[in-house]
Amino acid sequence: MILIFTACEKGEAETTVPSETDAPAADIEPMLVENGEAAYAIILPEKSNGDIRNAANSFADKLGDIYGVKFEVKKNAKLAEGKKLIMIGAQAEAEYSSYYADVPYREYATKLTDDGNVVIAAWSVDAIGDCCSKLVLRLKKSFDSGDTAGKITEDILVKGVDSSIIAAEVPHFSLNRMPTIYHIAGARGAYELCFKDSTNDDWLSYLTKLTHAGFSLIQKNENSDACFAVLSKNGTEITVDYWSATKELAILVDKPSYQAPLKAESVAATTAPVVIEPGLEYDGALKGMCYVIKASDGSFVIVDSGDSDPKFLDRLYSVLKDNCPEGNKPHIRAWFITHAHGDHMNGIVDIAASKYAALIKCDAVYSNMPHESYQTAYDKSTYAGRISKLEKAAKTLGADYVIARTGQTYYFADLEVQMLGSVDDMFLTEYNDLDETSLVLTVKTSSKKMIFTGDAGPVVIGQYIMKRYTAATIKCDISQANSHGANNSAHTQFYKAVDPDIYLWPASIEFYNKHTPNKHIESDSSAKIVYSYNGIYAIELN
Repeated sequence: MILIFTACEKGEAETTVPSETDAPAADIEPMLVENGEAAYAIILPEKSNGDIRNAANSFADKLGDIYGVKFEVKKNAKLAEGKKLIMIGAQAEAEYSSYYADVPYREYATKLTDDGNVVIAAWSVDAIGDCCSKLVLRLKKSFDSGDTAGKITEDILVKGVDSSIIAAEVPHFSLNRMPTIYHIAGARGAYELCFKDSTNDDWLSYLTKLTHAGFSLIQKNENSDACFAVLSKNGTEITVDYWSATKELAILVDKPSYQAPLKAESVAATTAPVVIEPGLEYDGALKGMCYVIKASDGSFVIVDSGDSDPKFLDRLYSVLKDNCPEGNKPHIRAWFITHAHGDHMNGIVDIAASKYAALIKCDAVYSNMPHESYQTAYDKSTYAGRISKLEKAAKTLGADYVIARTGQTYYFADLEVQMLGSVDDMFLTEYNDLDETSLVLTVKTSSKKMIFTGDAGPVVIGQYIMKRYTAATIKCDISQANSHGANNSAHTQFYKAVDPDIYLWPASIEFYNKHTPNKHIESDSSAKIVYSYNGIYAIELN
């Protein structure tokens, strides 16, 4: 029985990933003390420093004070001399391979493995210390109530991430093994399991299990590259993804988000669809990215919003007003913000605080950002509070705030938006730059297809997009030049697969000439490069 405890308080539901035997949790009741000796050794993570060693030693001393036996701290499991393990700062897999566990900054979670080991997964010394302190208090209370052996039960284990949203009726997913990743996304209280070496049948069987448990299917997409489904029941939403090329299956459980348009709609065509770069004239500095896509009914989908600049707000509103049906208020059906850097999201925050907020209609803002404490940890105070700022901007504009999930397909008028990648694909041990949290999406009209990648770097592009999707999925007529024209091998292979007729260069020709552009873009004589910041550029999408 493999037991994964999510962040529930006493009396709330737990989530388990059982083996095929599906044995009840009550069968596992390991004791900290057996035959008058400590039955467990405390294992340090591989990359432990002085602070983590001090936290582990303090934890061992406090356990010793309670039970009157010595708990030893070891550098690795091989030195544990046959004892069970309490793995401090370990990943939630049954190993102690890294101090940085797949939980958010300053958060933690504990679980009991199938062989009775205890994992304390945390990303910072403070979180580990907090978790250990609470665990000591619970064990002391249990000891005072007569449990002198230190029985490890569900009520004893400490759950630091608030995942009370997880409903008891969520069916277990079993492949008779641990998930490769156990990720707790503390920003929204969600958890995510990722299984390697999976099959399409695994995906289908779990969907069947969910429907039998009363979950309603909201959307289901299947193609040769990937399968995606989202289901909902009683305040719990489950997203299930499968990628055939990598044989990965991901299950994400969360609160239901606003349900975006998931079916194509018929609209009266009144204009030709276009993509517009409302750039500023070059002034020696980057001003971020913003792309406006006009549907055939005159409504808009916008990708990113540029940086803070009053002149840019004027220009963006002029673009919207000049391209909407005469006499109408500009109607933005969807505004996608690829990631939290200011040159992509400051514009929407500023426009929400400006006079233009009352002059436009915005249905929803789409984004998917990592835990704000993670952003603060890596980007310090510059990017603190980004999620709350974006949510506030959406509220001011009268728009819903939507978590854009990998695999979802949205429909806005006659535009189809497919989400190829999001932060749901990433885990905190894999990136240290918000660029790598960028949304990757395609926008398709009846005759043209575009791809937008924000500032997605070589991890997103090389390890996810290029490995999960074939050229048939990635091939587009128009491509944003990724990450301000980043020049590395992952992007070069990406551009070759996209094979566009037009590159949208998110800077001026002066910036292009001053910096080393991606060599493939520079050498692709069959494609046209469109530069921004030297005037508004509109490309028809017929």
